[in-house]
Amino acid sequence: EKLKEAEGNYNKALQSSPEGFLAAHVADLRAYRRQYDRGRIIKTPFVKEKIGQITDELSKGHVVFISGETGIGKTEVARIAAKSFSKAKPLLVRGYAGMSSEELFGHTVLTDRPEARTLNLSKEIDQALGVLEAKFPDSSEQDKADLVKGILTKSNVTTSEYLIGAVYQAAKEGRVVIIDEANYIPPELLAKLNDIMTKRPGETIYVQEDGIGDITVRKGFGIIFTGNIN
Repeated sequence: EKLKEAEGNYNKALQSSPEGFLAAHVADLRAYRRQYDRGRIIKTPFVKEKIGQITDELSKGHVVFISGETGIGKTEVARIAAKSFSKAKPLLVRGYAGMSSEELFGHTVLTDRPEARTLNLSKEIDQALGVLEAKFPDSSEQDKADLVKGILTKSNVTTSEYLIGAVYQAAKEGRVVIIDEANYIPPELLAKLNDIMTKRPGETIYVQEDGIGDITVRKGFGIIFTGNIN
């Protein structure tokens, strides 16, 4: 009780004396100034408390929504909390009206990268040999060699590959994805996130899109929304 009383008297004295307040908090003020000069959010006790609350919610597997007026540092607080939670750089997606699912989940593109051609070629050969053996169980090794040769002959062409989106990438790599300005995103697109938002580390996301395969959620995955509420 005496300690609390002494602390209360100390705080009252600081409040009544600007000089005393500056003397007691000069180190904090200098740190705040350095943060301000670097263009970063100033980590006041209030900000640190909010960052702690966000990381606590992420650790429980909860989705976090940070709301507030434009320019108050919502995204920066989200970045700091995300990195503190997962120990990895977060992924950022900016929402807007008319946004498509490709930007959250990914899309297929044409490519001439040798790595992509080799991977798709291997899959095509395996599938073709499987069909051949199923239809013609007595096919010879020469038949199989001719089939492979035919596929290789036409292989030097542009192929397709799947560019993974931020949400799937975050789950796969154990990172936090920050979906900025979420209130602008079409509701039907946000609804596609419902199942993913319930996933915990070790659980599987069953991917509907072709070319990526199902994803096992890694530890550190989380979702933070930011937005404005009128």
